[in-house]
Amino acid sequence: MNADKFYFRTLPPGAGLAATVVLMFGFARLWNLGILPVFSDEAIYIHWAQLIADDPNRLFLPRVDGKQPLFMWLNALFLPGFDDPAASGRLVSVLAGFFTLAGVALIARRLFSAPVALAAGAIYALCPFAVFFDRLAVVDSLLCAFGAWIAYYALKIAQGSDRSLKCFLALGAFMGLAFLTKAPALLLWPLPVFFLLAYGAYKERIVWARLAVAVLIACLLILPYIFSGQGVGVLGRDFLFHKKDYFLSPGELLAFPWRIWIRNLVVTLNFYLGYMTMPVLALLAYEFFSTLRRPDRDRTALWVWALFPALCIVVLANGFFSRYFLLTVPPLTILAAAAAFRLSGQIKTWLAKIPAVRSTDPKKLYWVYPLFLVLILSDAFFLSMI
Repeated sequence: MNADKFYFRTLPPGAGLAATVVLMFGFARLWNLGILPVFSDEAIYIHWAQLIADDPNRLFLPRVDGKQPLFMWLNALFLPGFDDPAASGRLVSVLAGFFTLAGVALIARRLFSAPVALAAGAIYALCPFAVFFDRLAVVDSLLCAFGAWIAYYALKIAQGSDRSLKCFLALGAFMGLAFLTKAPALLLWPLPVFFLLAYGAYKERIVWARLAVAVLIACLLILPYIFSGQGVGVLGRDFLFHKKDYFLSPGELLAFPWRIWIRNLVVTLNFYLGYMTMPVLALLAYEFFSTLRRPDRDRTALWVWALFPALCIVVLANGFFSRYFLLTVPPLTILAAAAAFRLSGQIKTWLAKIPAVRSTDPKKLYWVYPLFLVLILSDAFFLSMI
């Protein structure tokens, strides 16, 4: 037997499609990676990484501006291999995006199926929201990646497929690393509790005891940053939350600032309209109302993951940027892929009722799902601009 043929026969089903998704991801992130000019936040993060690389005693230097340091640490590790420091920082974000892609695929496969996992990966690979920020040396792609893996381990625990101590330790590690990346990681910390409630696992005491261990691990990872001794050197900064004036005060919240909330909601919707593309938003609207009509645990868990952080930002923030919502993209891509899969099934059913198609073997309609997915992704073919 030909060795090449034997090798390809041993590959798991769908390996070629998975490789295609990875290639799509890599092309969308790496092509012309340096074409965008470096903007202010990137320059600051890269400079901190350079200072840390030159002197490890400056590990917690970002605390001067009330910023968590993990992204800069990773960038400092990559700097020696690059002549262009901006390329180094942006590559960290690309790798973080790939880490998110892996988490998205694994969660989609766990909750739905392998075809949905491939579709979710393809949507994430070409989603403008993810592509844009995965190509910048900012911390949000890394936070998004840790969020995906917090959700993955929380789902394994909630569904009962793995409640070993090792799984809880991994959950706690990702929670801690997420906070060392950016303070909004706290919006992801309640996910394990939400998932335990959604799947009915809250009744088991051992789960809560081990979840407490996970939180303890997260806190232990954070402690070196808190007690680093590096002072905050910029006026108006906070070492945990960067700028307190980014948040509405308790007094302002108790006054029910409707105008601010409505403004925040409108701005947020514009972010999603601009970055998620209309076809994906249409699928999400279909999926949202389908979930309301026929609720199930899996979709409810994904909607909580997507909506809870976004609503917290809308309610609590006095000012924000579009990248704050990047951590909601993974569950949205999975939900969009699941909706696409169900809609393509309905399209197959409608096609089968057409007299000219009625006698066709249903297996020959396999092209419907890929074609439907291409139509969904067509609005993301903006890549000639990058």
